[in-house]
Amino acid sequence: MKKLIIIIVVILVVAGGGAGGLVMLGIVRNPFMKPPPMDAVAAAAAEADAKATAYKGPTEALTLVKPPDMVIPVIANGTVTKRIYINMRLDVKTADKARVQAELARFESNVLQEMVPYFQTYFDTHSVVDVVEIKKKLNSHAQKIYGESVKQVLLLNVLEAGGASGTKNSFVEPE
Repeated sequence: MKKLIIIIVVILVVAGGGAGGLVMLGIVRNPFMKPPPMDAVAAAAAEADAKATAYKGPTEALTLVKPPDMVIPVIANGTVTKRIYINMRLDVKTADKARVQAELARFESNVLQEMVPYFQTYFDTHSVVDVVEIKKKLNSHAQKIYGESVKQVLLLNVLEAGGASGTKNSFVEPE
């Protein structure tokens, strides 16, 4: 029992000495001392920095319209080789939400009319879908149809499903 007490006391002395050494070297801040007061210039600079980096939040709430999810077939040699799934939202001005919702079918039709031929030859030179290019095309269609009523198109998901070009996969009808 005496040996156990001696070992515990030695461990406490070594730990205390190590902690004291870290405090003396300035590696660990002394928990018993108050930090030195800032001078007026440093305090003003710290306050200005805190205000500049503080999160201000959004300036206005988003008004979103959900178009139907789009499924774009990629057809090669008369068979569907892939499908591109696009899930998005339209960020609209609050006053124009009803008008945008009323014209969603026109927007979807125009997007599909451009995207179906676009993807027919796209995978001849590309291996994956370029999300940035798709977003540009969707934004241009939204501006063309809705004008300034739509601020931007927000892409939630773009998924490419199917096998390599020309191979059979689960989307191809059996012969």
